[in-house]
Amino acid sequence: MSAQALALRRRIVLACVDGLSNTQVGSDLGVHPTTVATWRKRFAANRLEGLADEKRPGFAGSVTDEQVKDVIVWTRKTQKGASHWSTRKMSKQSGLSQWTIMRICRAFSSSRHRSTLSS
Repeated sequence: MSAQALALRRRIVLACVDGLSNTQVGSDLGVHPTTVATWRKRFAANRLEGLADEKRPGFAGSVTDEQVKDVIVWTRKTQKGASHWSTRKMSKQSGLSQWTIMRICRAFSSSRHRSTLSS
């Protein structure tokens, strides 16, 4: 959670203490009244801990830091008789999907799977 998000949540709660309606607080702070209602309820239920982000539903990432490191190291090595790794070869080598390989390479500004990352 960013410091700005937490500061806004605190401003919302403090404005609610003054007895203002959700609509008025939302108008004053530039947020939707539903947002004000959310933070008001969460603060009432859990005090300051209620202003922190909750876990979000969805799939938790299963790629480890070690696997990411291995992919980056492999992109720096050239294959025997080839100028770069293919995503299929890297996928087989790592046990990760081709899409995961491409996302890792994109995140680290590699030209996908080319070995030029080390230059």
